[in-house]
Amino acid sequence: MRTTKHLRRILLCLSLCLAVVGGQTLAAGPKVFRFYDDSGNLVISHVVPNHRVKYGYEILDGTTYAVIETILPQLTVEQAQIKARRDHDLAVCKAKLQRVQALYRSIDDVDYSEEQVIASLDTRIVNANANVVHLRNQLDDLQSRAARAERAGSEPTAALVSNIGRTETQIANLQAEIQQRRQEQNQKRGEFEDDRKMLGISDCEVVVGPITVQPNAAVSRAAH
Repeated sequence: MRTTKHLRRILLCLSLCLAVVGGQTLAAGPKVFRFYDDSGNLVISHVVPNHRVKYGYEILDGTTYAVIETILPQLTVEQAQIKARRDHDLAVCKAKLQRVQALYRSIDDVDYSEEQVIASLDTRIVNANANVVHLRNQLDDLQSRAARAERAGSEPTAALVSNIGRTETQIANLQAEIQQRRQEQNQKRGEFEDDRKMLGISDCEVVVGPITVQPNAAVSRAAH
């Protein structure tokens, strides 16, 4: 009895081992490739010619001929450029969307933020204009002193001339700052408008869209 049981166990182990080995052999079976040749004829072969690789092919199970993997055609230069631009646009879009979703919960939040930013720039413009008025009064006084000196037959002092030049420069700088702040206001308004649009979408794919690949004419006739 013990011998019989022992033999049964050995046979069971051998059966399991054969099943495992058989399964591994099946999983690691030979592979073949399906592609179109230069004449547009469908070919199944163990190799893909190098010059046909760029047109794409399918990897098949060598036993069942089921498709294991599909290798898409390589992009043309134009298609690659289009894809690169869209990939860049997609990355920028996703970054914007992530920022907007982290900052705002509603359009009202965007409106409030815009009001605060524009008001802050308005305050800086008002202050700069007030400084311009003050400096112009100073400049008028300095120029009047220089004119009086010239009427008296003497040259304005170097310090007076230097003060006039410095005051004119300060006025010019403030005027440039005012112009810059106004441009910044317009820029910020545009940015906040973009934020409103971004807040209205859930996925950048809606904005960017998929890439359409135009395969080689022969490959386009492939039966899938």
